[in-house]
Amino acid sequence: MNINRCAIAAAFFLTGGVSSAFAANDWSVNEDLSSLTYVSTKKEHVAKNHVISGISGGVDASGNLSISLDMDTVDSEIEVRDQRMKDWLYKVDSFPAATFSAEIDLDEYSSLEVGESTESFVEGELSLVGITTEIEFDVLVTRTGEDSVIVNTAAPVIVSANNLQINEVVEALKSSVQLSSISDSVPVYMTIVLVK
Repeated sequence: MNINRCAIAAAFFLTGGVSSAFAANDWSVNEDLSSLTYVSTKKEHVAKNHVISGISGGVDASGNLSISLDMDTVDSEIEVRDQRMKDWLYKVDSFPAATFSAEIDLDEYSSLEVGESTESFVEGELSLVGITTEIEFDVLVTRTGEDSVIVNTAAPVIVSANNLQINEVVEALKSSVQLSSISDSVPVYMTIVLVK
């Protein structure tokens, strides 16, 4: 269990690289095919994947990006660990979703053809557990069809607990489960599929 909230940030930005060829229509996240994965490390050498599958939102014709992550969908394949994260880190009872918003320059992708890819820089605002912070990173945008686009992290996005002001929560979590250490930074990987 880790400060994966950081991870969340990443997921939102991914959706930023939509082709301008799509500007005439609204594009939505395909929740079944989209996910965010982050890797937490405890006891210095024990790493674990965590997947957040509840991703929704999209991009409108003006380039306004709005993404929501259902924090109750976090899955590390260990139910007790997942519940601790939901209760301690994400506080899902009070903050069931994290959100990311940004303005995308769709004209930047006007020449992207089906089968082509391009890298893009995305920046926007992440709201998590009542805290809003700015985040930026690179994504790889691939147009897979007239009605579909895949956006992946161009490289792992490293996010720290300090950026999201959750250091004290992480320390409290570490003490509660009697761990010698929990990493305060996590690499985040994302795949976002956008469809018409």
